[in-house]
Amino acid sequence: YMRKILIIDWEEGFDKVSFTKFQMEVLDMNLKESKKNTDRLLEGEKIILNIEDDNIATLFTKKIKEIGAICEVID
Repeated sequence: YMRKILIIDWEEGFDKVSFTKFQMEVLDMNLKESKKNTDRLLEGEKIILNIEDDNIATLFTKKIKEIGAICEVID
C-alpha cells in the first residue's frame, strides 16, 4: 500500500537546502530529482510523492513540516 504525500506550499523561513537533502536521505532520491522537487515547490507547484512505508511517510511528513513545507497525507 502506497502513501501519497501532497506537498502544497511552503512557509516563510522554508529551508530549501534541508528539504532537498532530506528527500535524498529518506526517499533515496538523487540530487537532481530532489532539487527539481524543491525548485517546483518554490515556483508554486504542488508535488505528490509516493512512499511505500507508513513509518517513513509519517517521519517524512513531520520533518518537512518542521522545515517549512505545507503538506498532507492523501489516500
